[in-house]
Amino acid sequence: MKRIIALSILVSIGGCASAPQVTQSDFTYKDISDYGGVGVRATSPSAGVAIDISASCIEGDIHYSIRPMSTEPYRAADKRWSLIMGGAGFLRGPVDFDSEALFRASIATLEAVSPPALFGGSQRVKISNYQIEAIPDLCRKKRGEHVAHVRGLADKDRAKDEQLISEVVGRTGVQPMLIGKNQMSFNNLMSFLQESGVSKHKGKFIWVSDGDYRIAQVVGGRVLLISMTNPGAFPAITIITDKEALEGQLWSSVSQGPLELIGMSSYKAVLGASRQTILFKSI
Repeated sequence: MKRIIALSILVSIGGCASAPQVTQSDFTYKDISDYGGVGVRATSPSAGVAIDISASCIEGDIHYSIRPMSTEPYRAADKRWSLIMGGAGFLRGPVDFDSEALFRASIATLEAVSPPALFGGSQRVKISNYQIEAIPDLCRKKRGEHVAHVRGLADKDRAKDEQLISEVVGRTGVQPMLIGKNQMSFNNLMSFLQESGVSKHKGKFIWVSDGDYRIAQVVGGRVLLISMTNPGAFPAITIITDKEALEGQLWSSVSQGPLELIGMSSYKAVLGASRQTILFKSI
């Protein structure tokens, strides 16, 4: 009779131990947020694991990820804890989510499970906490702040451009060539004029960056610029200026002021041949 009772107690203990038991967590949580996203690193010394749970908030659509890492890769196999999600299935590598609802459901069931104890039981630790659960809300907030910041910078740039254009118009009476940001590289401007026609934009001004153009000739108050990589595709440019310039210089080292489009002109090449050029005036 005593033997039967003892066996009954042993079976009872073994049956209780076989089910995973929720145990006290030793997970610590560190904020790993950066400019483009928010995230939390959960680390457990007893489990020998760390999990980065994060969201990418700014570039494109919002994406969520869970990335497990071993902090003790040489721990004996029978001492290693497992990560499970959804109550079944081991989490061995990174998992990505496009759906906030699926991400929330997944982190709610994310657990670390210890190896079986003497009678086959395991300890189970819930990983998510309030910091992890707040990731979607913080991500939306960061995204909103970024959009507002970008919009603010754009508004500031627009106001600056409008002020600069207004100053040139007030000083010279010349109107801008382009609506909005009245600026192009020499290469893009030449392509633009070839497509839309020079005459349409005569008497208009624009700010121009160098592109691949360099000063090839300085004669009196005229500076000739040519494309260094494709002079056959991009026409020569002549600028009327009272500023000093040297062959080989970038135009931006001479002046960064606006240029007024005068129209088509010509210049003498090295062997005396006449070549066509697009004429501007520094204003």
